[in-house]
Amino acid sequence: MDSNQYSERIAREARRWGVDYLEQLTWLHSVTVQRHVNRMITGDEDKNWFDLVRERYLPAKHRGGRGLSLGCNHGLLERQIVQAGICSSVDAFDISEAGITLAREEAEKAGVNVHPNVAKIWLISG
Repeated sequence: MDSNQYSERIAREARRWGVDYLEQLTWLHSVTVQRHVNRMITGDEDKNWFDLVRERYLPAKHRGGRGLSLGCNHGLLERQIVQAGICSSVDAFDISEAGITLAREEAEKAGVNVHPNVAKIWLISG
């Protein structure tokens, strides 16, 4: 694959995970489905996988550091991580400029220490 093909492929993926992804409505948007999934994973329809992981694997004494997220898209998980006190800040990266723009807006609205950045990807040939 030459560098033009690679650049085109990256641009296509950035669009796919940007505007295309952010505008699509999926079955995960259903509260009924979310509650069912929660119940299957945690045994409690009001407790999601994130809560379970935080409680089980991230005790308070291990929380509060700086986090790194690759593929953050619109930054929902990264905001939740900071809001839950798992990390005090998160540096987040994604190839989608649209996703990063929204992630910045939402982080600012939420008042959380999340730093979304557009990932720069280079083709290294050798």
